[in-house]
Amino acid sequence: PTPVPRVVGRLRRRHPVELRDVQFLVANTDRGTKITLPGPFTLSMQAKDEHYKDDEALAMAYAEVVAEEARDLK
Repeated sequence: PTPVPRVVGRLRRRHPVELRDVQFLVANTDRGTKITLPGPFTLSMQAKDEHYKDDEALAMAYAEVVAEEARDLK
């Protein structure tokens, strides 16, 4: 079996996930940079939902935390 993340409560973001990597990248190049973030649909399809019990609600919860991450990276 392939282990997958389990969603057992409200999704929330404790801290930026990719920010240090982007800061390192920007500090070490004079070129444009970009980073890939998984989308909410992809994240929701790869998790076992034991909290929201609704595909759309889970995807929208992921959308909120992905948007927070994107704002920090901007």
